[in-house]
Amino acid sequence: MGIAVATIAFVLSSVLFGVMAAHDPGDYRMAVDQALKSVQEIEARSPDSPHVSQALAGPHGTVLFTCISLISLLAILLVIGSVTGALAAALSARSR
Repeated sequence: MGIAVATIAFVLSSVLFGVMAAHDPGDYRMAVDQALKSVQEIEARSPDSPHVSQALAGPHGTVLFTCISLISLLAILLVIGSVTGALAAALSARSR
């Protein structure tokens, strides 16, 4: 049950995210650029770190950043949904 709720939450979040990004693409691009600047600052402080900012630059980087963000959101929601579903099952079995 928890995974089903997490999947529904992911679908709704993805649709809302897509609508908001499509409504004002310039604002979304500015947010991605700001995240890219933060990554570049971290890379500048640590010269041994891989240069991820090169992969995130340009229009393909925006798509990559969006895909990574949505996949991360899905993973987080599935973990939370699984844990809460297992807790709910354990607690309901214990109360019987």
